[in-house]
Amino acid sequence: MNKKETVSEKVFKRFYGISGVLDEYKRGEINRIGNNAFIILFFYSLLSNFIATLFATRFLEITLWTLIVSNLILVVFVLGGYVILAVGNLNLTVEEVEVDKVLKTRKQVIKKGVRQGLSFGIGMHLLTALTTVVSEGESIREGLFSFPHIISSLLAGLFFGVTMTVVMLNRVKKIEE
Repeated sequence: MNKKETVSEKVFKRFYGISGVLDEYKRGEINRIGNNAFIILFFYSLLSNFIATLFATRFLEITLWTLIVSNLILVVFVLGGYVILAVGNLNLTVEEVEVDKVLKTRKQVIKKGVRQGLSFGIGMHLLTALTTVVSEGESIREGLFSFPHIISSLLAGLFFGVTMTVVMLNRVKKIEE
């Protein structure tokens, strides 16, 4: 009996990099990893907000920038790194494929990497154009059709697509029967 995936399952699988079926074991491990990250983030936010409240009356700008940078460092690097390492150590991202389906799976992975690279490049280009329009006061046309922005977005998309393809290809493992 095939059960249709819910939106939350799709989000879990996308966020944690899981391909294939999201079984009870994987769901339990994801919940454990997410709970650990939440506990760290909860206590950090309590402490950082308390410290920021203490210093905000005298050093408002320095406090704001310190809070922004420390939040980025903790969330992106520390918690992101923890999640990546924990999921990788538990082999939740490994996609086990039978020997006769390896070639087909690798082609699918390459197509997925190309799509990810294209979407990343387009997203980077739109964000760069928006940033240029807001910060430098250029028109939207100048921001969208600037040759250096187009080149940098293409290179960023290419690099991201190649990197993601290599990562996803390394996750495909053959099952010997």
